[in-house]
Amino acid sequence: MRKHAIKKGLLDEKTKVHHNAAVYDDEFDRKIDYEMREKLEKEEGNILDSWLSGFVAQGLKEVLKVVVFCSKNSIRVDRLVNRDGVTVEEAKKHIFNREEKNLQKWTRMYKQEWQRWVDKEKQDLRRGEYLAFYHPSLYDLAIDTYSTNREEALRLVLEKLGVKDF
Repeated sequence: MRKHAIKKGLLDEKTKVHHNAAVYDDEFDRKIDYEMREKLEKEEGNILDSWLSGFVAQGLKEVLKVVVFCSKNSIRVDRLVNRDGVTVEEAKKHIFNREEKNLQKWTRMYKQEWQRWVDKEKQDLRRGEYLAFYHPSLYDLAIDTYSTNREEALRLVLEKLGVKDF
């Protein structure tokens, strides 16, 4: 997606931090997300990683849905500072503005899909005024990277998949 955004002139190649979903028009996002859902419905053995892959897989029983998050905002900020070489203030502003813009866009775009794809008892999940796309109850496995390292996260996913020897 980043390469596409740079190629289309939607994002400066020199930008250090990750962009938000607002750089893409709705139709492009919808096309990508629906192609992902179709791939999950028709094919086996794929691993899809995107901001909304867990959401677009809602209601698909044979798909393992994993959400990876960090529950400590201070750690999220620190990781961005270290990864992208920005200041703490820049990291804070970027993280929270990006979240706000993404959730605003997706809530507007995917209200109908939310009603069709998400289990009825979970359709009221909100994050403020926005739909709760990353609520742990929407996923088969929720991994908090604040308390789980990479190796433990991999072990949890493999266990959930039923892989015994790893």
